[in-house]
Amino acid sequence: MLNKNVCFECLLNHPLLMKNLKILFLLIPGFFFCQKYYEVGNTYWIYKSPDHYMLKTDNFLEAAEVGKKVLEKQDNIRFNSDEKILFSVARNVESPYNIIFSSFFPNRNLQKFGNEIYSDKLVQVFEKTFRDLGVEATITKEKVGIDSREFYLIKCDITSPLKYKNYFFFTEIDDQELQITTIFDNPQDEDLILRSVYESKFK
Repeated sequence: MLNKNVCFECLLNHPLLMKNLKILFLLIPGFFFCQKYYEVGNTYWIYKSPDHYMLKTDNFLEAAEVGKKVLEKQDNIRFNSDEKILFSVARNVESPYNIIFSSFFPNRNLQKFGNEIYSDKLVQVFEKTFRDLGVEATITKEKVGIDSREFYLIKCDITSPLKYKNYFFFTEIDDQELQITTIFDNPQDEDLILRSVYESKFK
């Protein structure tokens, strides 16, 4: 029986109760990732993942290490060891396709090269990486708008030996470089993923 003299605020601030509530929420399918606010510098990014996509947190360290090794081979592009992961969500956590992940870090490369030259260098990195792996890919870049922000979009259309698409977005926000990476292998998930990105908001 709950003591009537115990205030509701005290219960909410009780560490054991809050721990149990967090565990309970994590056990509810679909609860743990919906619309969320992410702080990038002094800006809030409001993003909602596609329905039925799940939180994916398994291979951040491995992916970061691979990315570091790739960039270390490129002239003048600096790998940011202080990268902050925002999220990674996937249709199926066991699959490498139909995923969205995002991170940000200080904009040293953008300050050094400017957006246009930096985007060209990233295209070269993608081209060389796929070529070295024996992967056939068509890579293009363009500018797109997401809410009130201008992003550079690098499109990688992989055709052999596997067929899938990798769309890489980046922009500069409050002295930070925000990156959004999307990978999909079918039109339905492509539509869901890209719509979730383009419908996101910045405040």
